[in-house]
Amino acid sequence: MGFAAIDMVNIIEVMEGYLLKHRPPEEIRAKLDTGYRIEKQSIILFQTRPQWNKPGEYHDYDFAKATYTKSKD
Repeated sequence: MGFAAIDMVNIIEVMEGYLLKHRPPEEIRAKLDTGYRIEKQSIILFQTRPQWNKPGEYHDYDFAKATYTKSKD
């Protein structure tokens, strides 16, 4: 079960604010970028980088995960 609609709006608002502050400058985003995704009850932060031996192929590398447990609030 995922987040409620109102919670999703709040999460997206907070995460977009985070990206505004912490995302790399535009001139290097082709080589390093930061993003997030929401999966069920978790928010995952990741970096996107090109593969070292195939610069046209990009991969996401997770570096942080926060999970909401409703029973523990």
